[in-house]
Amino acid sequence: MDVLFFYFIRSPVIQLEILHHYLKHFKYYTARISVEPGNVASNIMMKKCIEMHQKVIKFVDIFNENFSNIMVLDFVQSSLRLASICVVITMTESVTVSSFGFTLIYLWISIIREYYIYHSGNEIIFLSSELVHSVYETDWHEENRQFKYMVAMFMVRAGKPLNIKIGPFGSLGLPALLSILRASFSYFSLVTGTQQL
Repeated sequence: MDVLFFYFIRSPVIQLEILHHYLKHFKYYTARISVEPGNVASNIMMKKCIEMHQKVIKFVDIFNENFSNIMVLDFVQSSLRLASICVVITMTESVTVSSFGFTLIYLWISIIREYYIYHSGNEIIFLSSELVHSVYETDWHEENRQFKYMVAMFMVRAGKPLNIKIGPFGSLGLPALLSILRASFSYFSLVTGTQQL
C-alpha cells in the first residue's frame, strides 16, 4: 500500500521537475518542434507547458479531494506508530541485543518513511511556487503578443503554490513532519507517565 501512496505523492514532484526542465531549456525544445506555416514554435511549446501544468494541478486537486481524510488518518497513525516504538524501546525490561537492534531499525525505517512522504509534499509546494521564476527566465520579451499573454496567464496560475492537504489541518510538508514528531513525543510521555504511577 505504501508503494502506491509514494507514487501518488511523488508523481506531481516528478512532473513539476520535468516542467521546470522544459522551461529552463525552452529555446532548445522550441527548436526541436517542426512548425506548420503560420504557427510559431514557441507558442506551441508554451501551450504544451501550460497543458502539463494544468494536468499537475488537476492531479493534485483530485488527490486532495479523494485522499485528504486518509492523510489525516496517516498523520495520526504515524504519530502513534513512532510513539509505540519508542515505548517498546524504553519500557521493555528483558531486552536482547537482537530485538533491540531490530526495534531501532524499525524506528529508523519509520522515520525515513515519514521524511520521504513529507519531504515530497514540501517539494510540491516549493517546485510549484518556483514555476513563476522559471517561466520568467524564458525569453518572453522577444516573443509575439500571444506568447506574452500565455506567459502572463501561466504566471497567474503558478502564483498559487500547489499542496497536498492533510484534511482541514494543513498541508503536507516538513512542518507537518515536525508536528508528527511532537505528537509522538506527547503520546510517548503520556504512556510512560501513566506507567510510572
